[in-house]
Amino acid sequence: MIAVYFGKDDFSTHEALSALRDELDTDGMLADNTTRFDGPSARPDELLAACQTVPLLGGHRLIVAHGL
Repeated sequence: MIAVYFGKDDFSTHEALSALRDELDTDGMLADNTTRFDGPSARPDELLAACQTVPLLGGHRLIVAHGL
């Protein structure tokens, strides 16, 4: 699944991201399988590598890139 949250309303985007985290964290391992990037300084190859990494001992992996 790919979800993109974009807009000027930061509160709503943070709420949507929080709801997605809650939905995906069924096994309690999402915190260990979450990678965060600062959008302007993130390199495309880093983002691609993170997206292709298999979740460790969990069912889901979450990649968050702020400010792309």
